[in-house]
Amino acid sequence: MSDTTTTPEPTPTAAEMAELRARLARSERRAEAAEAKAAAVEAERDAERTRATEARIAEAIISAASEAGILDPELAPKIIDRDLIQVTDDGRVKGCKAAVAAFLTDHPAFPRKDAPPAPRGGTPPRPAPKRPEHRPQGERLDAYGFPVDSLESQMMPSTPFKM
Repeated sequence: MSDTTTTPEPTPTAAEMAELRARLARSERRAEAAEAKAAAVEAERDAERTRATEARIAEAIISAASEAGILDPELAPKIIDRDLIQVTDDGRVKGCKAAVAAFLTDHPAFPRKDAPPAPRGGTPPRPAPKRPEHRPQGERLDAYGFPVDSLESQMMPSTPFKM
């Protein structure tokens, strides 16, 4: 038979145990600090991706708004509903034209390049008077296009005033 005696491992002393615990605590603190730094780097990277995506979306909305004839396309990213807009996995922005068209459908009075300017207070312009289409040759007209004789007959009494 063979002699298999195991020698017991030496038990660490109290000082050695304290040293091991201190090393373990330092390692755990370094690990926690590394994890916190990694989380901060990941958060910053996610924020940068979000800013880049938002910039691409805003650029696409401005382009679509300009094509649609919006008077101030730089304002469009702030007012267009982004529910219709999607960013594909490869980073392309889709749905901007539909979102701008939906906005213009919902807000037809929004200023556009091709629309005449809306009246801004004051007295509305008078429509031009209708000119008679058929009138005798050589008939005199006033400044508004009406025959002079018809106005004079309306303005002058047929009988003179008696005093």
